[in-house]
Amino acid sequence: MTDSSATAPKIIAVTTLDGYLYAVSKAGYLLPLYFYGPILSHLDGGTTPPVFDVPFVDGWPPYTQPFAEGYVPVPKLNNKVLPDDIETFFTEQERSQSKRNWQQLVFGGYPLYIFGNGEQPDPVGSDVREHPTALFRQVKVDFRHGPITGVKDGPTMPPAYVGP
Repeated sequence: MTDSSATAPKIIAVTTLDGYLYAVSKAGYLLPLYFYGPILSHLDGGTTPPVFDVPFVDGWPPYTQPFAEGYVPVPKLNNKVLPDDIETFFTEQERSQSKRNWQQLVFGGYPLYIFGNGEQPDPVGSDVREHPTALFRQVKVDFRHGPITGVKDGPTMPPAYVGP
Protein backbone atom coordinates (compact mmCIF):
# COMPACT_ATOMS: atom_id res chain seq x y z
CA MET A 1 0.00 0.00 0.00
CA THR A 2 1.32 3.45 -0.93
CA ASP A 3 1.44 6.05 1.82
CA SER A 4 -0.33 9.06 0.29
CA SER A 5 0.42 11.07 3.43
CA ALA A 6 4.11 11.18 2.34
CA THR A 7 3.16 13.50 -0.55
CA ALA A 8 2.43 17.16 0.11
CA PRO A 9 -1.21 18.01 -0.56
CA LYS A 10 -1.96 20.47 -3.35
CA ILE A 11 -3.25 23.54 -1.49
CA ILE A 12 -3.76 26.76 -3.45
CA ALA A 13 -4.88 29.17 -0.71
CA VAL A 14 -5.97 29.69 2.89
CA THR A 15 -9.16 31.53 3.74
CA THR A 16 -11.44 32.22 6.70
CA LEU A 17 -15.09 31.37 7.20
CA ASP A 18 -17.22 31.85 10.33
CA GLY A 19 -14.13 32.45 12.49
CA TYR A 20 -12.19 29.36 11.36
CA LEU A 21 -9.28 28.77 8.97
CA TYR A 22 -9.72 26.68 5.83
CA ALA A 23 -7.47 25.52 3.03
CA VAL A 24 -8.61 25.61 -0.58
CA SER A 25 -7.37 22.51 -2.37
CA LYS A 26 -6.43 22.33 -6.04
CA ALA A 27 -9.33 19.87 -6.38
CA GLY A 28 -11.67 22.71 -5.32
CA TYR A 29 -12.52 21.65 -1.77
CA LEU A 30 -12.76 23.95 1.23
CA LEU A 31 -10.94 21.96 3.93
CA PRO A 32 -10.86 22.76 7.66
CA LEU A 33 -7.37 23.40 9.03
CA TYR A 34 -6.42 21.51 12.18
CA PHE A 35 -3.76 21.72 14.88
CA TYR A 36 -2.47 18.97 17.17
CA GLY A 37 -4.75 19.41 20.21
CA PRO A 38 -2.50 18.17 23.05
CA ILE A 39 -0.19 21.15 22.44
CA LEU A 40 -2.86 23.26 24.18
CA SER A 41 -1.96 21.76 27.54
CA HIS A 42 0.75 24.43 27.91
CA LEU A 43 -1.86 27.19 27.68
CA ASP A 44 -3.57 26.38 30.97
CA GLY A 45 -3.26 29.87 32.30
CA GLY A 46 0.26 30.65 31.16
CA THR A 47 2.34 31.21 28.09
CA THR A 48 5.03 28.63 28.81
CA PRO A 49 5.65 26.47 25.75
CA PRO A 50 5.84 22.68 26.03
CA VAL A 51 9.09 21.50 27.58
CA PHE A 52 9.27 18.39 25.44
CA ASP A 53 9.40 17.74 21.71
CA VAL A 54 6.30 16.38 20.00
CA PRO A 55 7.76 13.81 17.62
CA PHE A 56 6.80 13.65 13.98
CA VAL A 57 4.44 10.76 13.24
CA ASP A 58 7.39 8.60 12.09
CA GLY A 59 8.48 8.45 15.75
CA TRP A 60 5.08 7.47 17.15
CA PRO A 61 4.33 3.88 18.18
CA PRO A 62 3.31 1.85 15.09
CA TYR A 63 -0.24 1.25 16.36
CA THR A 64 -0.93 5.02 16.50
CA GLN A 65 0.67 6.02 13.19
CA PRO A 66 -2.25 5.18 10.84
CA PHE A 67 -4.58 7.53 12.71
CA ALA A 68 -2.12 10.42 12.91
CA GLU A 69 -1.07 9.98 9.26
CA GLY A 70 -4.66 10.80 8.25
CA TYR A 71 -3.86 14.40 9.19
CA VAL A 72 -1.43 15.71 6.60
CA PRO A 73 0.85 18.73 7.17
CA VAL A 74 -0.16 21.74 5.08
CA PRO A 75 2.76 22.85 2.89
CA LYS A 76 4.21 26.35 3.15
CA LEU A 77 2.31 28.78 0.90
CA ASN A 78 3.16 32.09 -0.70
CA ASN A 79 1.92 35.08 1.33
CA LYS A 80 -0.15 36.19 -1.67
CA VAL A 81 -2.57 33.30 -1.10
CA LEU A 82 -3.00 33.89 2.65
CA PRO A 83 -5.71 36.13 4.18
CA ASP A 84 -4.37 39.71 4.16
CA ASP A 85 -5.67 40.64 7.60
CA ILE A 86 -3.86 37.76 9.38
CA GLU A 87 -0.98 37.12 6.98
CA THR A 88 1.64 38.13 9.58
CA PHE A 89 0.63 35.24 11.87
CA PHE A 90 1.78 32.63 9.33
CA THR A 91 5.28 31.13 9.40
CA GLU A 92 6.66 27.72 8.54
CA GLN A 93 8.23 24.72 10.23
CA GLU A 94 11.03 22.58 8.81
CA ARG A 95 10.18 18.86 8.66
CA SER A 96 13.41 17.47 7.19
CA GLN A 97 13.58 14.72 9.85
CA SER A 98 10.18 13.35 8.79
CA LYS A 99 9.04 11.25 5.85
CA ARG A 100 6.54 14.10 5.32
CA ASN A 101 9.52 16.34 4.72
CA TRP A 102 8.11 19.49 3.13
CA GLN A 103 8.07 22.86 4.91
CA GLN A 104 4.86 23.06 6.92
CA LEU A 105 2.61 26.09 7.23
CA VAL A 106 2.22 27.35 10.83
CA PHE A 107 -0.45 29.74 12.11
CA GLY A 108 -0.07 31.58 15.40
CA GLY A 109 2.54 29.09 16.52
CA TYR A 110 0.63 25.93 15.61
CA PRO A 111 1.58 23.65 12.69
CA LEU A 112 -1.39 23.22 10.36
CA TYR A 113 -2.92 19.99 9.03
CA ILE A 114 -5.74 18.93 6.73
CA PHE A 115 -7.50 15.60 6.94
CA GLY A 116 -6.62 13.53 3.89
CA ASN A 117 -4.74 14.58 0.80
CA GLY A 118 -7.00 17.43 -0.34
CA GLU A 119 -8.52 15.45 -3.21
CA GLN A 120 -11.79 14.76 -1.40
CA PRO A 121 -14.03 16.57 1.11
CA ASP A 122 -13.14 16.38 4.79
CA PRO A 123 -15.29 13.64 6.39
CA VAL A 124 -14.47 14.63 9.99
CA GLY A 125 -17.13 17.31 10.35
CA SER A 126 -17.45 20.34 12.59
CA ASP A 127 -18.17 18.42 15.80
CA VAL A 128 -14.44 18.37 16.62
CA ARG A 129 -14.03 22.14 16.38
CA GLU A 130 -14.03 22.79 20.10
CA HIS A 131 -13.99 19.34 21.67
CA PRO A 132 -11.24 19.45 24.33
CA THR A 133 -10.33 15.77 23.98
CA ALA A 134 -9.91 15.73 20.20
CA LEU A 135 -6.40 14.82 19.11
CA PHE A 136 -6.72 17.31 16.21
CA ARG A 137 -8.85 20.42 16.58
CA GLN A 138 -9.97 23.02 14.06
CA VAL A 139 -8.02 26.30 14.05
CA LYS A 140 -9.88 29.47 14.98
CA VAL A 141 -8.81 32.77 13.44
CA ASP A 142 -8.50 34.42 16.87
CA PHE A 143 -6.51 31.52 18.31
CA ARG A 144 -4.05 32.12 21.15
CA HIS A 145 -0.44 32.00 20.03
CA GLY A 146 1.30 28.67 20.32
CA PRO A 147 4.79 27.26 20.74
CA ILE A 148 6.38 28.18 17.41
CA THR A 149 7.31 31.80 16.77
CA GLY A 150 8.39 32.90 13.33
CA VAL A 151 11.27 35.16 12.49
CA LYS A 152 12.33 36.55 9.16
CA ASP A 153 14.93 33.81 8.55
CA GLY A 154 12.52 31.00 9.53
CA PRO A 155 10.89 29.64 12.62
CA THR A 156 12.45 29.47 16.03
CA MET A 157 10.89 27.33 18.63
CA PRO A 158 11.14 25.81 22.00
CA PRO A 159 10.86 22.79 21.55
CA ALA A 160 13.03 21.78 18.61
CA TYR A 161 10.00 20.67 16.58
CA VAL A 162 6.30 20.02 16.96
CA GLY A 163 4.93 16.94 15.21
CA PRO A 164 3.15 14.84 14.22
